[in-house]
Amino acid sequence: FTPGDPLVSRLGLSDKTAEKGFIFCDEFEKYIFINANLSAKEKRNTIFHEAGHIELNHDFSDLCSEAKEREAQEVANELIKY
Repeated sequence: FTPGDPLVSRLGLSDKTAEKGFIFCDEFEKYIFINANLSAKEKRNTIFHEAGHIELNHDFSDLCSEAKEREAQEVANELIKY
C-alpha cells in the first residue's frame, strides 16, 4: 500500500497504525500489507513484525497495545538474526 491509500481508512485504521504495515484478516486468510515506500530492509523487518502477530495469535481487533507490539517485535528480532 502507499500512504493515503483509501484502503487504510476503509479498514478503520489510522495513518499512524498503518505507518509501516498492517494485517487484514477475512474468514479464510490473513494478509500482510506493507508500505511500498519503505526500504527493502524496512519491508523485511515489517513483514517479520507482522508475522510475529500472526504467530502469537494476537487478536487483530486490538493490535495497538504496547505489550502485543513488544511481543511481535521480539519474534521479529529472532527472525532477523537468521
